[in-house]
Amino acid sequence: MPTVLTIRNLMFMIHTRDHNPPHVTIYCGVPDDWQAKARVNLENCQVMDSTGFKNKDIKIIEALCIVNRESFLEVWYETRS
Repeated sequence: MPTVLTIRNLMFMIHTRDHNPPHVTIYCGVPDDWQAKARVNLENCQVMDSTGFKNKDIKIIEALCIVNRESFLEVWYETRS
């Protein structure tokens, strides 16, 4: 599962055997002790579900997904071919 972006304590990952729709999973914290998790649909850059993130964090995550959407989608489709 490739990490496609790391910003501060946010890690954006695409799980290679995950289901549609294309999405990125965002973790906050350190591996084995995640403080928060969210999944963002890459078709519309909206949060599908989240646990542990505040609303202001969700807005930042959505904005980062909008900016990086094309590269995230590229990885999503590359890992499925």
